[in-house]
Amino acid sequence: MNKIEKAMIGIYCKMYNGFNKVMKDEKGDTNFISILIILGIVIIVASVFIVYKNRILDQVKTQVDNFKIDSNAK
Repeated sequence: MNKIEKAMIGIYCKMYNGFNKVMKDEKGDTNFISILIILGIVIIVASVFIVYKNRILDQVKTQVDNFKIDSNAK
C-alpha cells in the first residue's frame, strides 16, 4: 500500500505542477483575454440574430420591397 500511495502522491504532484505551469506561463499569445471577449461578442450577436432572424428578415424584405428607382431622375 505504501508504494501505491507514493505513486499517487507523485502523480498528484506532477499534475499540480503541470497545471500551475500552464496557468502561470506567460509565453505565447498575450491577447488571449481579448480573443475570448471578441468570441463572446460574436456568440451574443449570433444568438440575437438566431432568435430575431424572422423579424430582421421581414424588416429587410419590407425595406427592399419599398425601394423604388425613379426613372425620371437626372
